[in-house]
Amino acid sequence: MIISIKYRSMNPPGGLDARMEDRLIALSKAASITDASILIEHLAGAPLTYRTELSVSVPGADFQIQAFDSSAEFSFNRALAMLEKRLRLRAMQRARQVIDAGMQLARSTTKATANPTRMTG
Repeated sequence: MIISIKYRSMNPPGGLDARMEDRLIALSKAASITDASILIEHLAGAPLTYRTELSVSVPGADFQIQAFDSSAEFSFNRALAMLEKRLRLRAMQRARQVIDAGMQLARSTTKATANPTRMTG
């Protein structure tokens, strides 16, 4: 996985890069993340002064997430929590599609065996 981390209008807190990378790598094992781009920006004068923009490439549609909070790490944690929630939702939707397809196949098989055609010769 390729991880790109950028900061705008701020100096990064010590060790933040490593903590963000560790959390994304742990998540990538379950979610097949191929690459991630993180931008953390300090917004002067805003009530929630840090914005994290997280872009993640996964199979299917990619995710673009923004989160705001009072510190750089808190805003990243919030963005990561939103990403985890979206990944779980997508997994549930895909599982539901597989179950629905299986149910349709079972119904069609049941109908075919319940009404066999008679062959006369």
